[in-house]
Amino acid sequence: MPKILSVPAFQSAWMEWCSYRRESKKPISKRAANLQIAELKKVGPDAAVAAIQKSILNDWQGLFPDEIVSTERKNNGTQGSRTNAGQIFDRRTRSEKIVI
Repeated sequence: MPKILSVPAFQSAWMEWCSYRRESKKPISKRAANLQIAELKKVGPDAAVAAIQKSILNDWQGLFPDEIVSTERKNNGTQGSRTNAGQIFDRRTRSEKIVI
């Protein structure tokens, strides 16, 4: 296990992922596990845990950590930022939008 992923939250999520795959009658091969861990290492433990939880929630067979990272970037203001209550300033159009 890479050092960056050697945290209790990730280790617990990884064990849950392996168990979920066994229960689904689709156990993870050693080779696939190594490749998945290498991909999860790139996004860090928080996004890795989120990717595992989302895959289990949606009954997916794979992990999609890049989707979690791109969603986090959008939610952290790379697309727009909040101004007054109920408004978002869109950096692309340089205008405010009312959000209900």
